[in-house]
Amino acid sequence: MSRPVERDSVPESRRDDHVRLLGVIAATADRDAFVRLFQHFAPRIKGVLRRQGLEASAAEDLAQEVMLRVWRNAASFDAAKGSVAAWIYTIARNAQIDVVRRERHPTVEFEEEHASVDTQPAPDQVLIERRRAVQVRAALQALPLDQAQVVEQSFFLHKPHAQIAAELKLPLGTVKSRLRLAFVRLRGALQGEGP
Repeated sequence: MSRPVERDSVPESRRDDHVRLLGVIAATADRDAFVRLFQHFAPRIKGVLRRQGLEASAAEDLAQEVMLRVWRNAASFDAAKGSVAAWIYTIARNAQIDVVRRERHPTVEFEEEHASVDTQPAPDQVLIERRRAVQVRAALQALPLDQAQVVEQSFFLHKPHAQIAAELKLPLGTVKSRLRLAFVRLRGALQGEGP
């Protein structure tokens, strides 16, 4: 990647004007001064970027980004170190290097990464779960009424065993026995062994 070079044909008065404009931008954030600097340098930066192989839209976008950096960093310009044009072309060169690096090593934004993660179960998993639900319902319906009643109150209504015993007027041991028997039947039905 060749470094853009300032043309020697720029008259001294124009160079002084560039320094003055950049100084005004740095001191007062004067938009008119920036527009004049932009109108002079943006097309030239775009031209250099086009000659280096960037497509027109990419070159225009990058030229605008470079000029935005010029606006933000105007106060860091030092006339003792070189001309305004050399400073701006250096910013352009660094911006182009940044683009090349991003293309070689793209990064995934955190939000994008998590947005692309599918939180829905896979279709085959949905089918398996539906079949399992049908099996569980059928197995529950096949339970004797006394066992189904304690399973419903314990697991669907989340009642403690002691409360179930009190409401059904049964000994606590009977409630626990019915639950155990129901589990044996359910396990057998769901494993295909039958009661």
